[in-house]
Amino acid sequence: MENKLRTSTLNPAFVIALKEPIRQSLLKDLRGSNAYEHVQELLEKGLISRHKDKNGRSFNIKTTPKFAEYFKLKGDVRALVKTLNIDKGVKDDEEDMRQATPPDAKGVKDE
Repeated sequence: MENKLRTSTLNPAFVIALKEPIRQSLLKDLRGSNAYEHVQELLEKGLISRHKDKNGRSFNIKTTPKFAEYFKLKGDVRALVKTLNIDKGVKDDEEDMRQATPPDAKGVKDE
């Protein structure tokens, strides 16, 4: 591939790869409003594909074979998990949102 990705685009690219298919709206929640710009760059380079989800409100994003080729991943993008040494348990959208909220303070006594 002729053009290199901007460094700021790498993080969203890896989030997409690890959580694919991921809703674009969740990616924006996880990576901020610049995620739209990063998605556009990845689309232009052919590294991801984007399709409307069932309700038609957001897009589902996933990597393409070009993504694995670009990052020299053997096999599919799940090799990225091993490369980055990340736990294989990828959580769904609801679990991600639950983790973003502070834990319940039940059972904690003030002393």
